[in-house]
Amino acid sequence: MTDLQNLLDRVQAATGPDPELDGLVAKVAREIPPDAVFMRENAYGQESDTWYTGGYGAYVYHYPEPYTDSIDAALALANRLLPGCSWRLQTESDSEGFDAVVLSAERTPPSDGRVTGLPTPALAILAALFTALIANQKGTETK
Repeated sequence: MTDLQNLLDRVQAATGPDPELDGLVAKVAREIPPDAVFMRENAYGQESDTWYTGGYGAYVYHYPEPYTDSIDAALALANRLLPGCSWRLQTESDSEGFDAVVLSAERTPPSDGRVTGLPTPALAILAALFTALIANQKGTETK
């Protein structure tokens, strides 16, 4: 659960799309290898924002989905990690940020992941998803 809690903390602290955070999400979802390394810039000082594994002459590059930038990618991840889940995303004209709820189909009552005030819709969905996954883990650990 530590990985999920750390990831939730990073998502809640994010202010917008972040390719490094996308890779961390992909690692937790087991879409890229756990030993993949993030490279913010290449050897020439150019921005690269790339995930890779391997060593000199044998690099393998990984391109995670833009989870922190795309509502579609965040919802697809939610449906993969919590099959049958339902979700809600909203914003109010008099409030700042986005609110999201991800409800697990396997929990009763289904009030697993609720977050408020995230800066983008995709980040709100991710935070609600990780909150729901943590709640599910805690429920499993107590049974």
